[in-house]
Amino acid sequence: MEQRTFTQAFFTLLFAVCLLAVYPLLHANIPYLQNNFRSYTVFGLGGAAIASDTTAMVDTLALAAPDTIDLVPVIEEDTIPIPPPTVFDNAANLRSFFERLAEKRGQVRIAYFGDSSIEGDLISQTVRDSLQKRFGGAGVGYMPIYSQVAGFRQSVRHKIGGEWESLRFGKKNPYAIARNITGEFFLARQPKIQEDTLGIDSTIVAVVDTTAEEIETHWVQYGAVRLFPGLKSIPKARLFYGRPARDSLLPASDQQPFVQVTVGENTTQFELDKRKHLNQLWLTTEPCRKVRLDFELPENLPLYGVSLESDKGIILDNFSARGNSGAMLTHVSGGMMVQFDSLLNYDLVIMQYGLNVINKDMEDYSWYRAEMRRVIRHIKRHMPKAAILLVGPTDKAIKVEGEMMTDPGTPRVNEALRRVAARENVSFFSFYEAMGGEGSMIEWVEEKEPRWANLDYTHFNFRGAHQAGKLLLAYLMNAYEEYTNAPQ
Repeated sequence: MEQRTFTQAFFTLLFAVCLLAVYPLLHANIPYLQNNFRSYTVFGLGGAAIASDTTAMVDTLALAAPDTIDLVPVIEEDTIPIPPPTVFDNAANLRSFFERLAEKRGQVRIAYFGDSSIEGDLISQTVRDSLQKRFGGAGVGYMPIYSQVAGFRQSVRHKIGGEWESLRFGKKNPYAIARNITGEFFLARQPKIQEDTLGIDSTIVAVVDTTAEEIETHWVQYGAVRLFPGLKSIPKARLFYGRPARDSLLPASDQQPFVQVTVGENTTQFELDKRKHLNQLWLTTEPCRKVRLDFELPENLPLYGVSLESDKGIILDNFSARGNSGAMLTHVSGGMMVQFDSLLNYDLVIMQYGLNVINKDMEDYSWYRAEMRRVIRHIKRHMPKAAILLVGPTDKAIKVEGEMMTDPGTPRVNEALRRVAARENVSFFSFYEAMGGEGSMIEWVEEKEPRWANLDYTHFNFRGAHQAGKLLLAYLMNAYEEYTNAPQ
């Protein structure tokens, strides 16, 4: 009897070990697990087990060596002295950005990464507008080819035609195509082939008509808006795209891709050079109100986006990704990040995250601190000239026993990110504290007239996002004034 019990226990333990060993492989190949559960890779490091997120396929880029992600032992963070809780920590680390502002020459570019808090250019459009008014500059900056919120966004008129496949953060990438700096790419897809029944044997065959009239056109259009002074025209525009995928699920083609660019009454056709991993094409160098791009593309050529920008002043790119905790930024290959930075020359990287990991029942966020430390090191390694500002989550309220209250996870995540910033020596801004701390989201929803936030007690509306943008700007510009007035 004891022997049987021992045998059963042994095989149960063996099964558990095998399951733990193969789970990362199952996670990488089963979409349900990717969308609902985190994965891990366990490494031995000084006796500590380090979990690394493997929720997305690693993009390959031939010209870049594989990235090495630092393993961060979470236990050492407990010994790091944490500065007193203030809204803006370590502003001195923005010195390089402030120097560029003070020079008032050339283009000063900001990458604003974030989750759904900044989707549709919320918050970031206020920051862009105010900085452009003070330091010059025009244009909305980087725009994707396709967007889920094209009709919602106020800072640009964005229209799309044709059938596009969008591979964003969180989606498995089966095509061996490198993602862009925002973790996405876009493919022009043709409608499914038609099926017809021919002959008396009722054999089903595919009928493909390749005449130009039957091929679906793919186009995108960007228009200026009058809501913001710096966005009343499109100063210049350039397109970013990749090269065709090879040995993938997409059909290979010798077709020469091209784009027709229409500005006003003038249309110009450009061939697309498909030799490099990242290519850019200047579409127009004269101000205009609207630019339309009509594409003729093979299905395996990835498009990345278009930048609408001036030569001088502030350009702020909104890089929002719904549901992103921030950790997915490490899934952008270092080589691609370096190439984009070489063309766009970022002076400041803002990262606003944390909203998607808030959990009222979770008290230990050491795993999140480790993930975000890896993200910051990834940015530092591949965008070394840019200063970094880490932004904590805004307040979030939930109902507990019939009463609305701040989610207990909100201040915990905020403190976790503050520790990350202190440990990695980057600047930190606390939206939670700037809003007023505990209960502030309830006030923004229930006591502001008209209200500043939605009834989900999580996301701002346009009015609230504008106020939030002003909060961030106030602290950023106060720090800039201290820099400019300090003895040099």
